Parts: sequence; structure tokens; C-alpha cells
Amino acid sequence: MPAKRSAPQRRKKPTVRPRSPRRSKKASNGGRILLALGILLVLVVAGAVTVRLMLPPRTAPVAVKVPQPPASRVVPVPPPPPPVVSQPRPEPVAPPPAPETPEPRPEPAVPPTYEVFPAVETPPAPVPSPPSPGERPRVAIVIDDLGYDARLAEAFLDLDIPLTLAILPFSPHQREVVAAARRRGLSVMLHLPMEPEEYPRVDPGPGALLSSMSPDELITQLRMDLAEVPEAVGVNNHMGSRLTRESDQLNQIFSVLKERGLFFIDSRTTSHSLGAQSARLLKVPFAQRDVFLDHSQNPDFVRRQIRELLRRAELTGQAVGIGHPHRVTLDVLREMLPEIRQRVELVPAAALVHRLS
Repeated sequence: MPAKRSAPQRRKKPTVRPRSPRRSKKASNGGRILLALGILLVLVVAGAVTVRLMLPPRTAPVAVKVPQPPASRVVPVPPPPPPVVSQPRPEPVAPPPAPETPEPRPEPAVPPTYEVFPAVETPPAPVPSPPSPGERPRVAIVIDDLGYDARLAEAFLDLDIPLTLAILPFSPHQREVVAAARRRGLSVMLHLPMEPEEYPRVDPGPGALLSSMSPDELITQLRMDLAEVPEAVGVNNHMGSRLTRESDQLNQIFSVLKERGLFFIDSRTTSHSLGAQSARLLKVPFAQRDVFLDHSQNPDFVRRQIRELLRRAELTGQAVGIGHPHRVTLDVLREMLPEIRQRVELVPAAALVHRLS
């Protein structure tokens, strides 16, 4: 008899113990409480911050201590001050004006080189031709080479006589000297630099007219020189012992002077000057120097030269003297003014020029 098969045994499933309902409920309640407390704490803190921000800042009160006099001490009361009587306020007195301090003048520039006078010949003695009855001899005194020492030029103006001032072009104080002369009603001339025989050893200075210049160069330079002293009523030559012997170039110069209505006074730095010839040809008003006053800077020499000037004027009715801005010339002129005024009439140089026939 077949043996009975034993029935297969079933595997036992692991036994899971169910959670206790009481324990789970307790844990759930505890979490809720903690969450509620956290929310409450956040709300309280937020409310406190909000209230703090809305309230004004608190300042600590400052205790002011009022001193109290001791009870046993009596403080005397001072008598009232006398009434103040208002006095009129004195007018302020202006301080005396400070004396004006003149502006310092610049030191005079280096003066120009003068013509080499020992080589200059004195014009021959004039033919006697005394003035008409009732007329006084007339003398014009020209002071050359101005524009380098403004103070000395003003000292000559202080002589209060009708001097004629000859201004060098491109000199440092030419405008100042011209303005001073015009304030006193005196006329000025252009002292035109020209080439001397001793050139280039002797330099006539800025603006010089030279014999080596072409006609265009000569005329251009002459116009530039005239533009430097536009107030000039006439011209005389500075040096020029060489150029005044050149007839062609003198004619060119005189043609410009005629266009502008200017006269010419020949300084006669050479006895061979052709100035009178060009003046006659071009009908330019003309005169020439009779006496140099101061080519030797000795007071006695200057006195003799001034008396020679007066003598020539008395012989011919008029004479032109040329001096330079030397202190000795100024001093002797001032000293001899009474004698000069007694013997002749002093006039501007323009009064003695005339057209040559």
C-alpha cells in the first residue's frame, strides 16, 4: 500500500505587531503643540518689533540741577544802574590820502651813436640880409635823437619854449615822448636814420636807409619809418653823410615826403649834401641846419655855439640850430634863455621851411 504523502508545510508569515493606538495619538498631539508654540513665538516677536518701530525713540531725561542758596544766607540786591544817556556818534574822519608814489621809470636805453662830428663842416657864413623893420630874427631849435631817455626829453619840454623834437623810429620811448610833446602843443619830426660815410663801423640804428638798397627796398623802409611816428610834420636826417650825396635815392625819398605833405630839414652832416637840390626839384618845403650846438659837450663850447646861432639869425633873419639830449645842452639852454628871448624869437622848425625857387 502506497505510503501517504505528507502534506507540505506552509511557511509562516512574520507576525507584525500592530501599533498601539494610544501611543500614536500621544505623539501626534505633542507635535501639534510644539508647532503652535513656535507660531505663537514668531507672532509675539514680530509684534514687538512692529511696536518698537512705530513708537518714537526714547530719550533719557536730563536732570537740571538748580543751585539753591543756603537758607541762612541773605543775598543783597544791587541797586539799579543809572539810566544810559545816548550820545551822538561822531562822524568818522577819513584818513588823509596817501601821497602818490610815482611809478618808477625804466632806465634809459642805450642811446644811439651820433654822427662823427669832427668830419662835419660848418656851413659858410650867410650873406647879411637882416629882417624887415619891426620884425625880430627867428630861431628854431631842433633836439635830435629823442626816444631813448623819456625823463631827459621831458626836462627839455619843461623849458617851456617852442622846441621841435626829432624822434628816432623804433626807439623804446618814442610814443611816450610824442605824447608829452603833443600835450604841450609842440610839433615832432621823424629823425630819419641814413647811412654815414663810416658805415658799417658807425651804425645809424634801426630803420636806416642804406645806399645798397634797391628803390623798392628804400621806399618800403621809408614808409615803415614814417609809420613809426605818424604825428611827424617833417623829417630831418640822422647821420646820412653818405646817403645825402646820392641824388637818385634822395629824389626817391623826397617824392614820398611830397606825397605826404612833409617838409625836410637837412642836418648837413656833409658839405656835399644834395638835399637842397632834391627839395628844389620836387618842390618840398626845405631848410637846413646852421649850427650844431653841442658836438663838444663842454658848457663854454655850447654857449659859444648858441651865440653863433643868434648871430646868424640877426644877420639873415632866421637860423636853425640842432642840439641833442645831453644834460649840458639842457643846462646851458636854461641858463641862456633870458639872453635868447631878448635877441630873437623862438619858433617851431616848420615856421622856417620854404620852397626853393
